Amino acid sequence: MRLFNNEPELLSFATKALQAWFMCLPLIGFQIVASNFFQATGRTRSAIFLTLTRQIILLIPALLVFSKTWGMDGLLHAAPFADAGAAILTGVFYVIGIKRLIKEESELEGLNYETE
Repeated sequence: MRLFNNEPELLSFATKALQAWFMCLPLIGFQIVASNFFQATGRTRSAIFLTLTRQIILLIPALLVFSKTWGMDGLLHAAPFADAGAAILTGVFYVIGIKRLIKEESELEGLNYETE
């Protein structure tokens, strides 16, 4: 921030804002990779839904509600909330998707043994 502005008040706010917005940054990678898993396995509706959860389905309502409830602090914490919520939702979908994939694979293996 010092590259753009050297005001102490702005630097203090920017530090707080960046820390809040990047709080759940590591979860974003998992969310992106897991939603790509659904795209790769032919579950496009799940992939689209999970892709939209972070930036649209969770973030926009959180921005509106949190800012009205907690003001600027709510606005700053809406993104980590959306990131964490999307990661949790994606994790649930991912576990169910992996179990379904394993079940389908074992059923296909069973059919292959019967045809031999």
